[in-house]
Amino acid sequence: MFRMSILFVSLLALTACVSNGTHNELKDKYASLEQQHQEATNKINELETIIAKLEQDLGKASANKKSMANSIQHMKEALQAESQRKREIEKRLAAFRRLIQKVKKLTDAGDLSIQIKDGRMVVVLPSDVLFKSGSASLSSKGTETIQIVGAGLAEIPEKQFQIEG
Repeated sequence: MFRMSILFVSLLALTACVSNGTHNELKDKYASLEQQHQEATNKINELETIIAKLEQDLGKASANKKSMANSIQHMKEALQAESQRKREIEKRLAAFRRLIQKVKKLTDAGDLSIQIKDGRMVVVLPSDVLFKSGSASLSSKGTETIQIVGAGLAEIPEKQFQIEG
């Protein structure tokens, strides 16, 4: 029985042992897999760094996009306001041209002049056109001139006029 025990232990020892060549082969495979694992871990770390940078860049781009959208909106509003001002200026200019056309005969004769001062239209009527020398009453030419100017000014809607003398 003792022999059998030794035989059994010997067989058991033989089955548990691997040859030296197999052991070295498995050791080399393990080292190779360990190296591949380390390379994969390094690559994952590199990719995680790249992803973090891309996420940061995406955040900046998103903020820039929002800022640009706000800037575009402000520009649109400013452009709209400028367009409105331009329309108002063109409207005033058209009214100015119509008035000049109405009183062209008077301006050509020197009985009237139109000027722009501080953005306002100033109609100047010389006193010798309106009144005879030494008189406080309007002359017939003065009455006619005031009627022509008044008719021209009446065609300019939504404006207030200041008369000085």
